[in-house]
Amino acid sequence: MKATLGIAVTALAVAMALWPASHGRAEDKPAPPVPAAADLDNLALVIFDDSVADWVVDRFAGNTMAGSWFYQGPALEVGGLHPNRAPGECVATPDGTVYIMCALSGGSFAKLVEVAPDGTLRLLMGDKGLIEGPMELCRASHPIWNPKEKTLYLAGFNCLRRVVQRSDGSRWVEVVAGIPNKPPTPPPYGKPYVPQDGPATEATFQSWYRGVLCNSRGTFFWLEDRGLRRIEGGTVSSVPLKFTEREESFSFIMRQNLLSLGEDDDTLYISDNYGAGHQRILRCDLKTGQLTRVCGINPKADGDRYKRFGREADGPALTHASDNSGIWGHYDPFHRAIWINGPDASRIRWLKLDGDGWVRTVVGARRPDTKPERFGPRELNGPGIPAEHFISDRYNYFAGTDSRGGLYIIRWTDTTGVWRAYSKKEAKP
Repeated sequence: MKATLGIAVTALAVAMALWPASHGRAEDKPAPPVPAAADLDNLALVIFDDSVADWVVDRFAGNTMAGSWFYQGPALEVGGLHPNRAPGECVATPDGTVYIMCALSGGSFAKLVEVAPDGTLRLLMGDKGLIEGPMELCRASHPIWNPKEKTLYLAGFNCLRRVVQRSDGSRWVEVVAGIPNKPPTPPPYGKPYVPQDGPATEATFQSWYRGVLCNSRGTFFWLEDRGLRRIEGGTVSSVPLKFTEREESFSFIMRQNLLSLGEDDDTLYISDNYGAGHQRILRCDLKTGQLTRVCGINPKADGDRYKRFGREADGPALTHASDNSGIWGHYDPFHRAIWINGPDASRIRWLKLDGDGWVRTVVGARRPDTKPERFGPRELNGPGIPAEHFISDRYNYFAGTDSRGGLYIIRWTDTTGVWRAYSKKEAKP
């Protein structure tokens, strides 16, 4: 019996060693053997993806040496940019234009800037002004791209606004859903909250921003503390959600973009980002409303006594992966991966959907055999920084992706700009 078992285990080990790696591209090297079950109890917090050496980081906008005053011009020479330190605030369009939401810490002095394909940065909107009217006279809010209309939308101030391109080249901002600066009416004491749905311009949306997106059909989804709203055909409706775990609610903190498009128009990812039993990335099937945890330890269900929960930990997505002070997950269609990050994260990691179900580090940590190199403010202004040297003494934040395989990054300790990471083997610079 022991001999038969030994032969079976050996055959299994050989088969695993020959199985092609699926967390990288087909031409990548095979994945390292999965540790034996006994080793999972002592798994390292940092597990590097095989592609780490292929990733580099270029400065995309801003300049550390240019000072704190904001001005317009060549994107790599601009000072005082102050990009918003939250996920999803860099929105790239198919033609190469990138919209960046900027603000000082605390949300004041908000501004929306545009980086054109030729590398020129200009201010589109500031923190004061109109809700509707000429774009340059209106207040900035979070940029949303509508791929069906090929049009920029803005989410914030309890409403959704559209930017209309006029025949004379000017741009006009108009409200298409919600009532500006009017939050929902609180329910009577002891009564449940009922969203005010109906005609789009009569519906109300909560003030705290949790994320808004638009799919290829032109349908918008607006995430709120109590649920998910759909904006389609001039009507707002609530999406019935079905939780598959005991925690049948969301637990959000801070103003963050916690909503992401998925693999198709009927799939979203929601970052239920804070608290024991939460701190999870949920796949939302819009056809059924079912929410399924795809990443993040559930200490109540899995028995993790905070050995890894709440720490920036790689490993099997459902039993060993977590992040510090919350967790974010945003889908990247180019790599078919979910980028994993969090409010206090120093590394940027991914979960490849075609892979083995493990979260691995891609940016922001050095492998043990990599010789340390100094990258100070001047070096960080340039191109070609090895991703494993792009280390922050505080936080590296996921900011967005583009259709060419790029990953936009902002840093807590350097508020002067935006960086773009990419794999030299896969993406276009």
